[in-house]
Amino acid sequence: MRRDETIHVGSFAARNVDNNRRPGRDAIDIRPRERTKDARRQLAGLNPVEGAALVNLKIVGPVTDATLARVRRDLAAAPGAKTIRASIDSIGGNLLAAVEIYRLVRSHPATRTTARISGNCMSAAIVIALAFDHRVAASSARLMVHRSEIEARRDGERWTTHRHGLAAARLEAADDAVLAILQERTLASHKCLVDELSHERDLPLPRALVAGFVHEIEGRPSNCRRDWPERMRARLIQGSFMIGGLEYMFSEQFMTACRSAPGRPL
Repeated sequence: MRRDETIHVGSFAARNVDNNRRPGRDAIDIRPRERTKDARRQLAGLNPVEGAALVNLKIVGPVTDATLARVRRDLAAAPGAKTIRASIDSIGGNLLAAVEIYRLVRSHPATRTTARISGNCMSAAIVIALAFDHRVAASSARLMVHRSEIEARRDGERWTTHRHGLAAARLEAADDAVLAILQERTLASHKCLVDELSHERDLPLPRALVAGFVHEIEGRPSNCRRDWPERMRARLIQGSFMIGGLEYMFSEQFMTACRSAPGRPL
């Protein structure tokens, strides 16, 4: 993709996307870099005291290349960190930078990753938030996803049919990347994602909770606790079942979120 074009995150045509396909010419690769993760594990093993055990990231304001550079620096400085925490308050920005941050967080060998949405989490910022296994939203947080767009610089070139076609292909690739991330990291069905991404309205927090965009809403009761998976396992062994439990609470993603949640007993 041209570096003089800024792609802002958003929607897609109603089609299914293969999350495991190899990226093509215009496709955006969203896969974690396993070699990077392995290299950081080895580095942490050779230098167990190098870097901090906890990394705190701040995603505040527009998502830009500078945001990406800061996150890359902070994560590289702590290859042996066990926990990554992020505070997010952003209306979005550059999708390419957001996807790269997503890949960096997902490539880090930290065993606990948690994000708190303190204010806005819109557009490209949603992509960053979904990199974290445990996601909690403040009661006043605002979430939104919407259609992609390209901000093309006026460089003196004519916008011919060919150039418009190239721009459309890049937008399609951006939409595919966002769809793949949403399908991989939330519990929402393809149809629900299409519906949500077809407008410019906020995603209500209760719906975001059930759909797996977040796992907790501050100030509301939550079962997202570290001991929840083990308690459910014990109940299954005993042959007892929870009546009236919400389906998302038994999903693999929710169980992973519980393991990354702060240590609080039920």
